[in-house]
Amino acid sequence: MKANELSVGDWVCAKMMVLDGEERLTPPMRVVAIGETWVHLLSDPEAGDPDEYDIEDIRPVPLTADIMFENFIEWQTRTDRYEFAWSCSEEKSLTHEISIIRRDAHWHWTFREYVWPAMAVTQLFNSVHELQHALRRAGIEKEITL
Repeated sequence: MKANELSVGDWVCAKMMVLDGEERLTPPMRVVAIGETWVHLLSDPEAGDPDEYDIEDIRPVPLTADIMFENFIEWQTRTDRYEFAWSCSEEKSLTHEISIIRRDAHWHWTFREYVWPAMAVTQLFNSVHELQHALRRAGIEKEITL
């Protein structure tokens, strides 16, 4: 990852070692500080000081249906699609929507920003920190639980 892809508060993992050609990652941790070449991650606020990792060792936490259902109980359910929509402006001219669509045994996560009457900006994402960025951009202060 790069420093400009992260924000304080993001959930990420860090590479600890490579064993038999496979990366071993830390459990998910929160970004608490970002430098040009390093990131400070904290697993438990009561555990003490954060750990420092090189930026290139940071890995995203995959976004799963379980994480979405844990954090958004308001999902509208259909057989192959889950949607969560909200409006951010009093004039209802700006609406944000997160959709999960299952196609060909794969989940597709989408963030859409609608500026009425006709413009829509769509962003696809598949990691928790990208979801966190989409929520912040929508003006939603939501604590994501893993």
